[in-house]
Amino acid sequence: MTFAAGLLDAVTLLSFTDAASTHMSGKVLKTGIYAVKGDADKWILNTGMWVCFILGAIVSGACTATPERKTPKTAARVASLVGVLMIIVGVLLGAEVYEAIYLAGFTAGIQNALTTTVTGFMRTTHFTGTTTDIGLLIGQIYPNNVKNAAHFWKLKILTGLVVTWIVAGAVGALLFSAMGTAIAFIAGAFALGSGLVGEVFLRIEEREIAKEKARVAAEEAKAAAEAEAEAAKAGREAAKAKLRLVSKKVVRRMAHGFEALVEIAKEMDGNLESMPSPAIKAYHLAFNTKRASSKFLMKLNSRVHPATDSEVSAEAEAKTNDKLAKVCAFLLAKPEVLEQLEKEHGDLNKGAEGSDTSFADFLASFSVAHLNAGEAAAAEKAAPSASPALFPTVQGGNS
Repeated sequence: MTFAAGLLDAVTLLSFTDAASTHMSGKVLKTGIYAVKGDADKWILNTGMWVCFILGAIVSGACTATPERKTPKTAARVASLVGVLMIIVGVLLGAEVYEAIYLAGFTAGIQNALTTTVTGFMRTTHFTGTTTDIGLLIGQIYPNNVKNAAHFWKLKILTGLVVTWIVAGAVGALLFSAMGTAIAFIAGAFALGSGLVGEVFLRIEEREIAKEKARVAAEEAKAAAEAEAEAAKAGREAAKAKLRLVSKKVVRRMAHGFEALVEIAKEMDGNLESMPSPAIKAYHLAFNTKRASSKFLMKLNSRVHPATDSEVSAEAEAKTNDKLAKVCAFLLAKPEVLEQLEKEHGDLNKGAEGSDTSFADFLASFSVAHLNAGEAAAAEKAAPSASPALFPTVQGGNS
């Protein structure tokens, strides 16, 4: 951008306009001089130049008025605008339109305000301030900034801008004899190219940032899923330890309990509100129990059959497990009933040291184990040589 502004300044100075167009100190001073001398034409020229420069700075300020607009993307687009305006200046100069000098000043105002706003210290169309800063930085090197990398970086940048401006003046002088005012097209091409290259680079960078964000989000989601799976696995393992204690004694008690639940649910006439226990409600809903004749809990057949572990057949064991699995599946789909059970009965292994198996853990693990057992039974029928039990049987287990 500095090279483009240098070429623009050179072409307006060397052409028929015979005036520099990118720096305003002299123009502001001449406004006062020619006002006193009464030279109206020169007064209008110099006053018009710095007014147009201010207008350009106003446009640039409007483009970068908020933090959301003060971005590299805005800088790239405004740089492209500067390039287009420089090309228009070239067209007007080629047609020997003297007023092109005002458009050149307007363009320089846009560019200088833009680079000053975006970088905070770079001025690219005039060098009074830049050369002052270079002198200050050199003077401030010793003793505090001898090893200050940022100090020397800024000094290097500003020195590079001055050298670029000198090179632009030399190139403009060399090419003017051959190209004339068409040099403005080269200036416009440099500025427009800078804006377009910046725009392309920023789009590529945005895509890379989006890819990186998506990758990080996917990794976080994967890690969260793995952590959740590990937690669920730990819960299942804890519940499986409980499931391994299901013995004939436990099956017998379950059979008693299920039959009692059926009778109580029937006795309550399907009225959920009158049922004394969430477990009875759950069993009633899971099996859709209907009204049946029964007088009193003590008369329930479930209290006397099966009476001993030896009376628990494999068929009765499988039937009990099927019933328990069905109730488990139902409760998992009815968290409000499960919550009532948790409140009423607390921890599944309450009193056991180090145990924290909840009803939800137990229900989920039992359902999974029962499903696996069903698959194993199907495999047994397909391959008679394999004969896995529906549930591991450990005599003397807890209820």
